[in-house]
Amino acid sequence: MRDFLQRVIAIISSTSKRTKLLIAVAFLLIALFFVGRYYYNQHHISDYSEMTMLVNDHKYIEAEQRIGDFLVDNAKDPYFLVLIARTYVGRSSQSNDPVMKKGYLLKSIQALNDAERINGNIVEIFRIKGLVYLNLGEFKLSETFYRKAISLEPKSVSTLNDLGNLMLIKKDIDQAYQSYKTAIDLEPQNEQAKVGLIRLMLIQSKYDQALGQARVLYENTTDSNVKVLLGEIMGNIYSKLTDYSKAIQSYNNVITINPNSVYALYGLAEVSFAKNFNINNISQSTLDAVQYAKKTIDVDPAYPHSYVLLARLASLNDNKSEYDTYSTLAKATINDYLFMNKSEKEKLLALIPDFGVNGSNNVKIKVLSARVSTTTPSSLIRKK
Repeated sequence: MRDFLQRVIAIISSTSKRTKLLIAVAFLLIALFFVGRYYYNQHHISDYSEMTMLVNDHKYIEAEQRIGDFLVDNAKDPYFLVLIARTYVGRSSQSNDPVMKKGYLLKSIQALNDAERINGNIVEIFRIKGLVYLNLGEFKLSETFYRKAISLEPKSVSTLNDLGNLMLIKKDIDQAYQSYKTAIDLEPQNEQAKVGLIRLMLIQSKYDQALGQARVLYENTTDSNVKVLLGEIMGNIYSKLTDYSKAIQSYNNVITINPNSVYALYGLAEVSFAKNFNINNISQSTLDAVQYAKKTIDVDPAYPHSYVLLARLASLNDNKSEYDTYSTLAKATINDYLFMNKSEKEKLLALIPDFGVNGSNNVKIKVLSARVSTTTPSSLIRKK
């Protein structure tokens, strides 16, 4: 290096003044270029950090505007394309309009495809694609992209948890267990993986074991999202064990943290029906159940269980008009619901009673109320 520099100096010294001036100008321009690039990159990093914070804080409308403005002049920046894809997923999760929800998910896929064409080695591209196709009900594609993300980053605990959640939805218990177990092996204190294993116990009807581990984790975690998940699971288990007072307490703990928890609101509707039902005062004793079911619809109009319950309650109350409305909506939302297979949809459809079950009022009550626990949601799906 020293010899090289000496040769360069010797060459410059032997040139004319004009050539020396041109060389000096060239060096100055090169220096200015690198200084400019440095400050541009610093500003670029600052913008990326600020916009990422907006997305992380769920300020999706502002994030979409700022990232969109940036991409006007930087359309080939794959990291900002990934960031706006995350933003579209967030906008989808906040919308109650099925058409808008799907529209945002499709826009997310388009942004991710653009990013992949520029740089196909960004793990987040495939992880977000996995999530988007999960929410579109394309479980095979979702699994393909989650596994692609894991192939690029085998030690990604978050992606392993995502794959475990997908396997739960597909009822592939062995694969779900393997995903969560691998995540815990990599990160023993990972709470999302622990919640996944507790969900597995719930599916396998290991209620005591699931409840014991859920209580311990609930008491020790400081993550409010984990508390919400565990509260939903514990409410579900207590409901299955017919300990309705503790189920209500668990669901109310969830509502305190997240007033818009669909699973907790619906759980409260089911449990209120089971706990308060009085054959001698049907209308009054089902009032809380009706109110909670309607709150569930306000939060998520696409959640079919609420309409099924309201159709059953309308039949109990001999309200033909409401029965017709809710039974029709129940059938439509069951058909469109992405997170149930054909068999599960058929079982839920079977819970919509004919108006006015044949026989005495006592028989009608027995037929309808006996089905309460079978429609309680399992708190298995966590959409992001």
